[in-house]
Amino acid sequence: MQNQFALALDALHASLLLGLGDWLRSLTATDIGNLINLLTGLGTLALAFFAFRQARDNRRLIKLGERQAATAEAQAKNSADSVKVALEVQQEAIRARADQDAPRVTVDFSPAIGPLVDGHRDGMPNAGQLRLLDPQSIERSQPLGDRMLAWPRNRDTFIWYRGFAVLTNEGRTSARVRLPSEAVFVEEDDQGSPRLPLPKTVTFSAMQEAVLPPGAQARFMWGAGKPLHEWIDGHQRFQERPPGSAIWQWIVAFDPRDNGVIDTILALLEPEPVQKVVGEDGAWEARRDASHVTVHVLPIKRGYRFEGAATEDLSAMYDHHGVDKYGNRLVSGTDSD
Repeated sequence: MQNQFALALDALHASLLLGLGDWLRSLTATDIGNLINLLTGLGTLALAFFAFRQARDNRRLIKLGERQAATAEAQAKNSADSVKVALEVQQEAIRARADQDAPRVTVDFSPAIGPLVDGHRDGMPNAGQLRLLDPQSIERSQPLGDRMLAWPRNRDTFIWYRGFAVLTNEGRTSARVRLPSEAVFVEEDDQGSPRLPLPKTVTFSAMQEAVLPPGAQARFMWGAGKPLHEWIDGHQRFQERPPGSAIWQWIVAFDPRDNGVIDTILALLEPEPVQKVVGEDGAWEARRDASHVTVHVLPIKRGYRFEGAATEDLSAMYDHHGVDKYGNRLVSGTDSD
């Protein structure tokens, strides 16, 4: 039986070979060319199919890698956010403990006195010059009143304001308070207010510094001004914020502990002491309401020593408001019209 099946297969194979040979001998040159083209096309199609599958697999691998990378990035970001939140919570807890025991100094300004004229100076005093609040300086300064100022002859005439303020420590611990360079602690003002004892003071450069116990009050007198040409410049830019004629007072109240707080109190005056005289070219006079100047106290800016705050560094605040340590604008032009 097996021999017969093998014989049958051999016969079929021989028949197929004979048929294939006959078919090949019957092909013309054109048929052979077409056959070759067909086989070539089938090979190209097969290669394209395998290339497509390879590209598809590569894309899948790339997408898988991208998803894995995105997952890793998200995990890293979540970890970083968790660390950041933990640090913020820790810092906030430290701030809260510092705030709990920190002094809290407030300041109440009386209306400014002025404008005053000092014909013996042309700007805020420098080192070695008579201080603005020296009794001699106060005595020789007179109200601007009805006097007329001519441009440019009086361009350097010094016009200034002075005033009083009361500091109060509403906190639980003592505070050290540092005044501006042209400010001094005094017992009394010019308005008959109750006398306040002088606080215990220490010397810090040109600025007075005092210790203010919890619940204690202290009074100080301040002074600030500019020459006429700067007031004229401020008059022409009065609509700016802060106005061109702005005067700043800087008060620093701080807790001397290593983990204490540093509060900066900013007070803003917006005086406009002079105006043009109608019909007089180059002539300036005092404004009728020039003596009514209110002092505005801005929200207290609090810093923490553990975050790097320093009592000696107010440069960032000066730059923010575009003024120097006397409150003068850093960039100022002069127009005599």
